[in-house]
Amino acid sequence: MSSKVEQEQRAIRAEETLRKTRSQNASTAKRIQEEFRRLSVQLATTFEANEKLAAKSLAERNELRLQKFHLEEAIKKASAEHQSVKTSYEDSLSQLASQVKSMANQIEKMQNSVKEMESLVEQGNKERTVLENRITSLENDAKNSEKELNKMRCLLEEKESIVWNLQAELDSLHSQYDEIKHSLSEHELKNEELREKVSQLKEDLKKNEDALRSMEKKMKDLSSCSISAGGGRIGPLSFVSDEKCEGSVNSPPEA
Repeated sequence: MSSKVEQEQRAIRAEETLRKTRSQNASTAKRIQEEFRRLSVQLATTFEANEKLAAKSLAERNELRLQKFHLEEAIKKASAEHQSVKTSYEDSLSQLASQVKSMANQIEKMQNSVKEMESLVEQGNKERTVLENRITSLENDAKNSEKELNKMRCLLEEKESIVWNLQAELDSLHSQYDEIKHSLSEHELKNEELREKVSQLKEDLKKNEDALRSMEKKMKDLSSCSISAGGGRIGPLSFVSDEKCEGSVNSPPEA
């Protein structure tokens, strides 16, 4: 009889301990669930923000690529125009040199002709007037050609300045692209850290749940054994096999 009372007291204490453990585990599980929900919301918010940032970065990267392509095309076009202007300038310069040389030869020939026709005063004077007019015209042509040459030189300098400015803009765009790429890598690293933390919380919650189930099973076994030893009273834990309690029923009572 004393053994039966003691076993019932043990069962009562064990049930009380189980209730306290359940209460503590429920509080712990609730706290972990709240922390998990908070982290889930934080992760979702961070993930959404990172997705927006990644989409924005991708759009900016595509825009920068498009600008880079346009700038490269503009540089190619400017370089082609520069080469064309340079070639035209060199051709014009060569032509002007040939014209100047030709003019010099013509003037020399004209002077020789004037000397040879000094005997023919009247005819010589007429021819001299014609020749002077022609020389004036040639000199005017030479001045106009020199003006055109100066204009072409100025145009060439402007093209070179445009090419330099375009190259500077291209370098700036390269620098912006590298900064955006570095920022995107940092956000991806933060996302990975949050995922690892959530995974660890899930593992801790599973361990607590397994420990709780193991303790409940032990308490059920102990309660079932106590009921069987007390005269076969049927309780909420009577489904446990009699073989588990056989040792407890046949053992002699304690002194």
